[in-house]
Amino acid sequence: MIGYTAANAAREREVEASAIKRPSPTDASVHSKELSKETHVAGTPAQARTRDYVIAQMKKWGIDTEVRTYDVWMPHPT
Repeated sequence: MIGYTAANAAREREVEASAIKRPSPTDASVHSKELSKETHVAGTPAQARTRDYVIAQMKKWGIDTEVRTYDVWMPHPT
């Protein structure tokens, strides 16, 4: 594999094979339904629930995650 050492090329192939195995139409449907079951506007409790769901899934897949907090002005209708 051009641009990789032999060891890194082997690791890259493992990562790619693992990624290819992950998606399935059934799993995608479950995640789509979960992510779209409620409106999740930034800064709302619903957005926090969505964030937590995504983080939990990523951790299940062995992907390192972190949450960063930003202060932004986000007008919400009343």
